[in-house]
Amino acid sequence: MKKKTAIRSRFAAALAALLAVAVFVSAGAAGASAVAANGRADVLRSPAPLILVDAGHGGEDGGASGPGGLLEKELNLDIAMRLRDVLRLMGFRVRMTRETDVSLHTGEGKRKRSDLQTRLDAINADDVDLCVSVHQNSYAGKGTARGAQVFCAPNGEESRAFAESVQSCLKALRSENDRGVKRAGSSVFILNNAENPAILVECGFLSDPLDALYLSKPANRAEIAFAVAKGVAEGFRQQGNE
Repeated sequence: MKKKTAIRSRFAAALAALLAVAVFVSAGAAGASAVAANGRADVLRSPAPLILVDAGHGGEDGGASGPGGLLEKELNLDIAMRLRDVLRLMGFRVRMTRETDVSLHTGEGKRKRSDLQTRLDAINADDVDLCVSVHQNSYAGKGTARGAQVFCAPNGEESRAFAESVQSCLKALRSENDRGVKRAGSSVFILNNAENPAILVECGFLSDPLDALYLSKPANRAEIAFAVAKGVAEGFRQQGNE
């Protein structure tokens, strides 16, 4: 833990510089050009913090579904890949749990439990500084629910601090994102058993027509990815200054 704290302190000033030009960054080629033009792509010296980006569900597990054939597993992967690209432009090291439409289970036993255990093992690797798990929400009760919400692992203040930072950046995107950070309950296996700092981002409700329409557009998914990346960077900056 002392080694990770030292790394965060070392990167605090560099991350502040990155955030100063963050408005010019996007998930596409224009963003890459802007970063290169500003000379920020290599601001962070090695070893930069390692972010594990987890695209939830995959393969036979489609997750939640929405109108027009929207599948959670596909939206998760799209946003996670965009998040990967922005974080790398910001100078972070990034590891993905999946980059294709696959389940992470091993063997032929209880596939869902095996998939979750594989993700948890990745989260708890010694070199991971933060895990960001990307998901979409759904609500089957009366009325409606919409907006993005970040959950934090119940393993310490670092997880909560990162969640608060990311939630704040997501709130700036849409008025619907007025939810507060929640501590993950025992039903959220990967967060409840995480040893390293970890957050889970529910990007919206596929059960809500407005959220589903918003999430269906690639440009909006790019906005979400950038907001999450900005929140991650701000979280490291804040903790590096403590």
